[in-house]
Order: sequence, then C-alpha cells, then structure tokens
Amino acid sequence: MSDLVLIPGINNTRATWDGVIAALPPGITARAEDCAALPTVEAVAADLLPRLPPRFHLCGFSFGGYVALALFAQAPQRVASLVMLATTSFADTPQQQVARDTAAAAAQRGEHMTLVAGPGAIALHPTAAADPAIAALRLKIARDYGAERFIAHQFASKARPDRTALLAGAKLPMLFIASGDDKVIPPDAVRRMADAVPLAKFETIPGAGHLVPIEQPTAVARLLGDWVRANT
Repeated sequence: MSDLVLIPGINNTRATWDGVIAALPPGITARAEDCAALPTVEAVAADLLPRLPPRFHLCGFSFGGYVALALFAQAPQRVASLVMLATTSFADTPQQQVARDTAAAAAQRGEHMTLVAGPGAIALHPTAAADPAIAALRLKIARDYGAERFIAHQFASKARPDRTALLAGAKLPMLFIASGDDKVIPPDAVRRMADAVPLAKFETIPGAGHLVPIEQPTAVARLLGDWVRANT
C-alpha cells in the first residue's frame, strides 16, 4: 500500500504540494486535499475522510498537521503511518490564541492579503523570498485559498486540543520533520513533540523557512518517498 495523503496549511491550497508530488519516486500514489472552511479541525477531518482511500500514509503540513491528528483520532485504523511536517501536536498558548483572534478580525475587515504580504512574509526563508517564482506562487496560493478559509482555520487552530498524548500512545510509524529556519513553527517545537513520542523519527530540512513544501519540494519528496517505501 503506497497511497499518500497530503494536507496543506493555513493560506495554502493543495497546489502547495504540486512540486513535492512531481518529485516523488515512481510507485507512490499521492493526493493532496484542500481543507474546507470549517471552524474546527475535527469538522475539517470529518469532511475529508469520505474522500480518502481505505488506508493510507498521512502527511500534514502546519495547519494540515492539526487536521491530520484529528483525522487519526477519528479513524486510526485507516492511517498506515503519520508524517508531521513543520507542525506540532501542542495546543495554542494564550498568546497564540490572541494573535489568531487579531488575524481573523483583520481578515474580516478585508485585510487578508495585507496580512499575507506583510506579517505572513516570515513564512519564507530569505533565499526563497528572493526567488520571484516562489514569492509569486505563495501569493497566488494565498489568494486562491481566500479570506473565508483563513478566518475559519484561525478559529479551528485556536480551538484545537493538545494531542501529544494521542501520539505518544499511538502504535504506528511516525516521522516528524522540522524546517531548519522556520520562524512560524521553530525546529525546537517540532523536536519537543518528537521527544514526547517514543516511536517517532525526527528529521530536519536545512536552509528552509516555514513554507518548505514550496521552498524545497525535492527535499520533502525525498524524505516522504523514503518513508513510504520503508513503511509499505
């Protein structure tokens, strides 16, 4: 079984994974899914489940990791292995919850793309930000994603529970991947999650910011390809 399901993050559509899918080795059937504009990660996961294969390898990036954990909680028997990419199992801190409320309010005022172009620019490593193609792709994907999903997913992220204990007790292969220069979800946060989960493997992709699937798709594809083949 080599089906791989890829779930994107906030301000990301399934197009975020295009470069990764193109670089995967032959024999792996990958599908990227969009996350619906729903106010909890549990609702997003429940919306996705009917469209997914009976059993699959699961990779969640950023917000997609929160959804992946909710999906695993709802249907653990369908998940062959779990990859958490630039994401964590921890709940938001009070400060993060306030920041999400502020961001959602700005988007409700029509400032979604202002956030993407301004504070959201920290999602890219400086080298990637200087690449016109990557910078343009980030903006296009965020526009396609839109304010409605942004607002819903801020509230969904704010409301999500801590699922570290779920991972620590899970009996399936798990890979946690940090992006080396991530300013949104720092490598230390991913490492803390890995340290709390005895069965987890930990990897780092150096020289990349938070948007590692579009910054370094080949590096992500190599890790995912090796992982799926080793666990099939």
